[in-house]
Parts: sequence; structure tokens; C-alpha cells
Amino acid sequence: MIRLLFFCCAIVCTIPSTASAQTVSTLGGWFNGSGDVEVAPDGSVWIGNFGQAVSATGINGQEVLRMTLDGQSSLVATGFLGASGNAFGPDGSFYQSDIRNSRVVRIRPNGRVETLIDGNLLAPIGIAVSAEGILYVNECNTNRISQISTREASSEADVFVASDMFNCPNGLTMGSDGHLYSVNFSDGRVNRISLPEGDVTTLATLPGGGNGHVAAANGRLYVTSFAGNRVYEVDLDGTFRVLAGTGEAGYSDGPASEALFFNPNGISASVTGDTLFVNSTALVNSVGGLHPNVLRMIILE
Repeated sequence: MIRLLFFCCAIVCTIPSTASAQTVSTLGGWFNGSGDVEVAPDGSVWIGNFGQAVSATGINGQEVLRMTLDGQSSLVATGFLGASGNAFGPDGSFYQSDIRNSRVVRIRPNGRVETLIDGNLLAPIGIAVSAEGILYVNECNTNRISQISTREASSEADVFVASDMFNCPNGLTMGSDGHLYSVNFSDGRVNRISLPEGDVTTLATLPGGGNGHVAAANGRLYVTSFAGNRVYEVDLDGTFRVLAGTGEAGYSDGPASEALFFNPNGISASVTGDTLFVNSTALVNSVGGLHPNVLRMIILE
């Protein structure tokens, strides 16, 4: 079971009141897709369905969806049980974590679906792929990152690094500096993992108490605060600021400083880096449900 504890954390730097985002709008209609989002080389957005709630039985999402920029969605693949973190590799293959099946699935550019890692991962979530074809996977239940070569046929993953700075490591991305960045679901930490050494340092601690996923673009990081109902922009020196959202739970578009989010989770940048795509829950409710979801576009300056 994914642990559900959120811990209050101290604000480690002053948050400027200005941000480099202009507007927030919604792309397409409502759907069930509460996992991570990733922009494909063709500009479409692929969305994993984590499930309907953050609980053992609620992690039941089965699909990966594809949404075009005109708001049309289609089914890419099904058969998952908690499709959360995802990433595209350098060859155009798509990698999707499958939490409750303890595996990572690869979808080739020709549409072929195959299991890459099966059985020896505990709550795999965030995924990042290096230019050399090394796949890194966050494991929430063990507070570690595992790795596997995508160029070899294997069903086993090796532990890359474990750290007490991980607290259900959730989102994972490769930064512009060639190092990994992981964000914790059970607290606000953004951690830097050096490559190839695997040294872990805390880059920043974001308010809100629980992060969703992280994307790298424009020489910085963009992080969803799942528990704080905001999106943050984080420089690689650790400075951070609110990019969008007031912190109030809700769903409304408009100027980034006034827009409302509820449980924003997945995040990815457009190919050009001028737009972020974030999925969030469309209905604020009292029972912790994550569905239905909407795909929000944050236009950057």
C-alpha cells in the first residue's frame, strides 16, 4: 500500500509573489486519468490513469490515454493496475509504471506493448530515461530508485540508490544538468541525485506537504504540489516560486495567480517549452476521490 502520511514542512526560502506564467486553461473534456502526463515527440499528451483514490483499493486505473492539442482523446493501452509515472525514451518508446502489478511497461513507436520490468519493484511510480537508455524508477514503498538498461532484455532491476531523504519518492525527471530530480509524495522535498555517483541532496522543500510529479524544461524544474493545490517553478540553485494556483482547492481557469487546482499531479512541458500540461481533479469533494480529471494548460511567458 502506498503510504498516505503527509508531513508539515518549514518554508526554506521566501516565495516571490511574481511568476513566469500567464494563463491557465483547460484542454478537452473530463476523463479518468489521475497519473502522470508526458508530452510525446509529436506534441500529443499521454496520460496514465493512477486510479480513483490514494488508497490500496483506489489504485485501480487501467488505461493510458492520448490527447491531441485539439482536445480529442483516444486509448493507447490498457491492462494496468495503477498507471502512474511515465516517460518517453530517446528512441521514442513510451515507458509506463504499473504500481500494483509491480512492473514497467514499454510501448514501442510501432505500438507494440511489452513488459520491461516485472515483479521486483515495490510501488513503482516516477520514471526517467537517460540519453544512454538507462531507465530509472522511483519505488515509493522502499524509498529507493532502481535502474535497468532499456537496451537489454531483462526482467530484473538493480537498486541504484536508497536514501532517508526519500519519503515515498513520486515524480522523477532528468534535469538539464544531466542529473536526476525526484520529488516526495509524503513531504515537500525536491531531491537531486547526481549521476553517475548517486549522491542525494535536498534541493528545495516546497510548502504544502506532498508533491506530485516533476518536469524539466527551460533550464529549471516544474513541480506539482498535490497536497498544496499549486504548481511551483524551481531553479537548479534551489530557489522556488509559485507558478500557478492560489492554494485553495478548486477548479477554475484564468490568470495563473488566480487559477484554482485540486490535487494537481502529472506535469510535462511542450516540445517548445512554452506550455505546461497538468492534470488535476475536476470536482472538489470530501471523500478523497481523484476522478474525474481535467488537463490544464499553463502558458509560460
